[in-house]
Amino acid sequence: MYKLSGTVELRGKVAYAAQTPWLLSATLKENILFGAEYDKELYESVIEACALVDDLAMLKDGDETQVGEKGITLSGGQKARISLARTVYARADVYLLDDPLSSVDAHVARHLFDNVIGPTGLLRSKARILCTNAIPFCQQADELIMVRDGKIVERGTFEAVLANQGDLKQLIDDFGKKLSQDDIFDTEQLIRLDTTIVASENSGGCSFSKPRRESVLLMRRPTLTPSKNNNRQVLKIQKPPGKVTEHREQGSVNYDVYKTYLRANGVVSGGIALSAIVAQQIISLLTTLWLRNWSSSNQTPSENQDPHLGYFLGIYGLLGLLTSVAAFVDAITSFSICAVRCAKFFHDRMFGKILRAPMSFFDTTPAGTILNRFSRDVFIIDEILPRVFTGFLRTAAGTISIFAVVSWAVPPFLLVCVPLLFVYKSVQSYYLATSREIKRIDAITKSPIFAMFGETLAGVATIRAFAEQGRFVAENETKVDRNLEACFASISANRWLAVRLESIGHVMILTVASLVVTNLAASKPLDSGMVGVLMSYALSITQSLGWLVRVATDVETNIVSCERVIEYTKLKSEGPWETVEHHRPSSNWPEKGEIVYEGVECRYRDGLDLVLKGVDFKVQAQEKIGICGRTGAGKSTITLSLFRLIEKSAGRILIDGVDISQIGLNDLRSKISIIPQDSQCFEGIVRVNLDPEGSKTDEELWRVLEQSKLKGHIQSLEGGLDAKIEEGGNNLSNGQRQLLCLARVMLQKSSKILVMDEATSSVDPETDLLIQTVIRTEFKSFTILVIAHRLK
Repeated sequence: MYKLSGTVELRGKVAYAAQTPWLLSATLKENILFGAEYDKELYESVIEACALVDDLAMLKDGDETQVGEKGITLSGGQKARISLARTVYARADVYLLDDPLSSVDAHVARHLFDNVIGPTGLLRSKARILCTNAIPFCQQADELIMVRDGKIVERGTFEAVLANQGDLKQLIDDFGKKLSQDDIFDTEQLIRLDTTIVASENSGGCSFSKPRRESVLLMRRPTLTPSKNNNRQVLKIQKPPGKVTEHREQGSVNYDVYKTYLRANGVVSGGIALSAIVAQQIISLLTTLWLRNWSSSNQTPSENQDPHLGYFLGIYGLLGLLTSVAAFVDAITSFSICAVRCAKFFHDRMFGKILRAPMSFFDTTPAGTILNRFSRDVFIIDEILPRVFTGFLRTAAGTISIFAVVSWAVPPFLLVCVPLLFVYKSVQSYYLATSREIKRIDAITKSPIFAMFGETLAGVATIRAFAEQGRFVAENETKVDRNLEACFASISANRWLAVRLESIGHVMILTVASLVVTNLAASKPLDSGMVGVLMSYALSITQSLGWLVRVATDVETNIVSCERVIEYTKLKSEGPWETVEHHRPSSNWPEKGEIVYEGVECRYRDGLDLVLKGVDFKVQAQEKIGICGRTGAGKSTITLSLFRLIEKSAGRILIDGVDISQIGLNDLRSKISIIPQDSQCFEGIVRVNLDPEGSKTDEELWRVLEQSKLKGHIQSLEGGLDAKIEEGGNNLSNGQRQLLCLARVMLQKSSKILVMDEATSSVDPETDLLIQTVIRTEFKSFTILVIAHRLK
């Protein structure tokens, strides 16, 4: 953001905990250290104060566990506490804490406040600016500031606020009264997953007076071995636990890849392109031989103009026209038809498989790896591979025609040509084995660059707040250098090939020239026209054979992109998209919204521990059920299993008596509404985010915006319903994104089941209660599963 007016004074180092926690795709420990030197005493105190002890105990690899991209393997509360732990560990002077308590339950929030933020916490001697909707903690603040519409409307100590009888005093009074009322949902049943919290004693012995050491560049390697210099750590390269490396094929490319590529080009259009290339080379050869005949017919000088000039010139022009036609047909079929069809074929198949891939695939695959295939590999298939493939066919046809003419005119050339061709082949095979693997390494080393670029952009605010730009630039340079190593090796191999091809080509030129000179002494020497043609072809042999070897190698090295895309076209898909006909329920299913879990067990992917262990419960139609438990207990996993985003390992899940494992994913998910914990907004306009299908009127859109308490904000934006929403909803706060998702759900009432996963965790208590009232009214006939930290 840019300061338009006024002054801001800041002294000392700043640490920042963002409202939306940002985590590196690294180990949990690396996320907390964030480039700082490891201090065991401080580290353990921070872990305990941020209530992470139990979480680390549950994780197989402890703090060496890979958190995944954007912390995908963690719950919202765990991500918030790791972000807070990173902020505390920074040993800064000023701490900016943007709503760090909204994603955790009340017990953990109290623990964090008492042990970290409050007057008895680790940060007690530091300046702390806490943005929060948690009114109960306001009493322990040195000063309260109330903000409305971007302006400070009230400020003062807690006692002064109570004496002023202002808006803040009213909010505190209202919140206190609401806490004493019954649950807004009049909850019939409460599902308790795990409410055990181990209280931690505040470690007052940990001091924050130590100066922070210079940050060191921590690559994603979890094993550290101490060096002689106590102020630094030497990185021991070892594969991090749980880290999934990108798959790389070995050896030559399978012929099935070539067959798939050729089929994707189309049999008819590919045949036409090949015929045009062959015709082009044949006509080009005939043109050269026609020039030889033309020159031979004019060996005797004459004062008069050649009477056959028009004849020779006409035939030559006709051959040139035919060559142009063949080249035109070749270009149209190769690039406008085959290349486009092939690129579309591979892109669409890979895109379809990615959309249908199970969540476990995204848990273990960085976005940079996927992006690399859709950008670089698809670009090669679309742009480079058609050029090198057609170039190979043209060069092969041209080289064959040259050898045919030279061998026909000077048969002894075959005695030298065949051994030299074997030498060419051996050089090409040796080069190909190297260049093909280098190409694969180049492709794989690009993925971390894409991943880090996106990761850095997402966390640029946090990186700048911690003044860690230099470390991230250095790490990015390291990844780029690693990719450039492969590029340099490729260039060096190219130079190696060029020297050897030129040397062999010179031997071939010498051979042809010697044979032509020897033939001149024969009883029937070649005419001057043919000698000229042979020497012309001899000079082009080096270039032709050199290009043939190069383009043949380029075809195999670039076909690696097809190989990588085909790998993704074979990804395992989720369950069937549509319901099998004999299992299809009635069109108005579910009619009641009854949900039954019978001994359900779930894990996020094979090889991991169970998250849900024998869960049994029944939800009657139109019941409003609260699901509570400690962060990481498995509350959100219940909703994932209901949508079949993760498949159960055992047990049954029934909706209105129908086993959902027999229902197609499209039919199932279209019948359940959800307001997720991480609310998603898409780049575009407000109207499209609310109503993607465009089936609702403006009056309906404004109605749901008013009910979700967003109407005033949307009206203040330029364009109203046509106001721009940035990527990921970055121009909206967390609470506003949640409200927009609520409005979206209120528009789509075709289901009988609503899941609310911390749906109002980022809004203030007053708005929360108003929204709960709206939900109780608008979704009265719905069965509602509510995952919430605030039970009142």
